[in-house]
Amino acid sequence: MDIHEAMKLAVQDYPNMMVFGVAENNMAWIFGLDFKDADSHPSEVGLPSIAVDKHDGTRHLLTPGTESFWKYRTKDTRPIPVPLAA
Repeated sequence: MDIHEAMKLAVQDYPNMMVFGVAENNMAWIFGLDFKDADSHPSEVGLPSIAVDKHDGTRHLLTPGTESFWKYRTKDTRPIPVPLAA
């Protein structure tokens, strides 16, 4: 799965949001979302962070302290630039 497909999956349940931050590791693309009409990013505390598994395309909300958070927020996770829309 490429990053553009993963971005589309990440915002699927959040039609009023867009990707404003990206990270990746060997397992997943991780996207920070924010409101499309925000003047600055992040605009609020507690905005969603979504991991999209690179192998099967499943989406996981990364709430701190949850099993998904610890599974997908690994030590090798690194920030990358937000890609332009394909």
